Amino acid sequence: MFKMIKYIFTFIVAIVLFSSCSTDVDLTQEWQDIPIVYSILDLNSSTQYIRINRAFLGDDDASQLAHIPDSINYNYLLDVRVKEYDHDGNFVKEYICDTVHLWYNSDAFYSGYMPIYRFTIPNPFSIDYYDTTWLNPNYKYELVIYNPKYDKLITSSCDVIGNISITKPYSGQPYLDFHTNSKSSIEWTSAKNGRLYELLFRFYYKEVNINNPEDTLYKYIDWNLGSVKSSKLIGGENLTIAYYNQGFFDNLKNHLTIDNNINRIIGKIELIITVGDDNMATYIALNGSSSTSLSQSRPVFTNIDNGIGLFTSKRTFKRSYSLNSTTQILLTTREDLVSLNFKTDI
Repeated sequence: MFKMIKYIFTFIVAIVLFSSCSTDVDLTQEWQDIPIVYSILDLNSSTQYIRINRAFLGDDDASQLAHIPDSINYNYLLDVRVKEYDHDGNFVKEYICDTVHLWYNSDAFYSGYMPIYRFTIPNPFSIDYYDTTWLNPNYKYELVIYNPKYDKLITSSCDVIGNISITKPYSGQPYLDFHTNSKSSIEWTSAKNGRLYELLFRFYYKEVNINNPEDTLYKYIDWNLGSVKSSKLIGGENLTIAYYNQGFFDNLKNHLTIDNNINRIIGKIELIITVGDDNMATYIALNGSSSTSLSQSRPVFTNIDNGIGLFTSKRTFKRSYSLNSTTQILLTTREDLVSLNFKTDI
């Protein structure tokens, strides 16, 4: 799962009851209703989700309030809409959200079904061989939430992420190789509105039961290459991440167990570049610690007007390759790898 999203899931939940804000909202004011909004517009998805909770603080113990559904969930529906504007600021269309209830499990907070607002885009903006996008990367999106009980309007807006150009591996390259001990790199030009870039290789393989070949599992294993930030948001900046080829084999040895009852059939390898916008990068920079402290002094970044939270965007780019023959031979014959039982797909 995309690491930047994991950070946001963790800390958005935490600020429902425990964090402070640098805006005019006073989290310690008695019985003040404070909306907590979390949404990542995903250009690669036809369905977009908005999670809305509340921080309803008073004199009661926060850890007890955390386990009461009505303390963090609204028990009535809000009016939630997302408006689309073109590059000149002209209104294009409006999406009206419905609700779905998804299960959320937590030791520290309420466990149960959470109401999630969503809207579905009927037709993709563009389809090509690699990437399908559902939102227009040249447009701006405004989130508008109306709370009828308090006659309260909560708003935010965000730009979505444009295209990148992957220059290494070169366009149309069919194979990747990891057979040398040298360093290699991924190179690309940045996207408009893209700030944070996280890269990984995803290696696909099949596990076939030797005693029952029909017993086959399709699996993959990720090799995280790290992240990098662009220095500007206009796009076109040359970016790179370097890696050691040996890391591909080390990652397999570190994550796979020896099982003499299976053969592992070599499949494709995918390069995945996930891009987050400037708001997402700022949020993670402020809240990227692994600490789970419940101190109210934790700084919180928010781009929600009349509330707290994050309305942001991400986009994922994928390219698929085969492993070259030399790399496949190493997987199947190298002394420190042979016990993993990799086989070529013949």
